[in-house]
Amino acid sequence: MAGNDGLPVVRRRLGEREAFRELVAVWHPSLWRYVRATVGSSHLADDPAQEV
Repeated sequence: MAGNDGLPVVRRRLGEREAFRELVAVWHPSLWRYVRATVGSSHLADDPAQEV
């Protein structure tokens, strides 16, 4: 998504559902790794990452 990082956000705000899927695909792995490092367990990271 280089060059148009904000485009899925704009598309989602305009109501495009596929844009949300793209945002999740891009950001979930990094978010999950951050949560895992914070809570100290892969198992415990799943629920908080899903809630975010």
